[in-house]
Amino acid sequence: MVLSRLDQVRAMADPLRLRLMETLVAREASVADLARGAGVPLTRLYHHVDLLLETGLIEVVSRVRRRGAEERRFRAVAASYTLDGSLLDLTPGPDGGTAEFMALAKGVLGGALEALTEGLGTGRITPGAAGRGLILQDRALRLSAAGFQALAQELPLWLDDFSRRHRGKAPGSYRLAIAAFPDNDPPKPRRSPRTSPKKG
Repeated sequence: MVLSRLDQVRAMADPLRLRLMETLVAREASVADLARGAGVPLTRLYHHVDLLLETGLIEVVSRVRRRGAEERRFRAVAASYTLDGSLLDLTPGPDGGTAEFMALAKGVLGGALEALTEGLGTGRITPGAAGRGLILQDRALRLSAAGFQALAQELPLWLDDFSRRHRGKAPGSYRLAIAAFPDNDPPKPRRSPRTSPKKG
């Protein structure tokens, strides 16, 4: 799904809502399931779930009657989310657009770092062990502007295809956090020297 509205970015920028989204991308869940997984009180989640619904990031997949009340089960509307290019062209303004993107980046990358730290501490992540290790890469890419746009479009598709091909009979759950951004200003094109008009 391409996030094309600022309210969608704001919804994803909250760390708790980002954790809920991660769960709902992986599987469908009720608010009670989400509360147990996030370790927060049930009453705290209703506002967050309603906001994700209002912004079109999740959907209701079923309704079940339990003890005289209706329990809704939710799931994410997509397996991955990317930002529309026009959103990235926003300049800082009174709505704090840039701050929202920073909050979203901190939620994604900070959440991944927290999970990595916790995994190393508990032994769930064991560097060097097959299937339990860690891949760390930080590389500079030499790309044109069009190449960068192609990367943004093609990488999620490639990851989806790769995941399908390597799922196997008993797939594990792995986390991948990627940030790609301009590392320096592109060189300015050279201007041809001005020639003064010849006097006749």
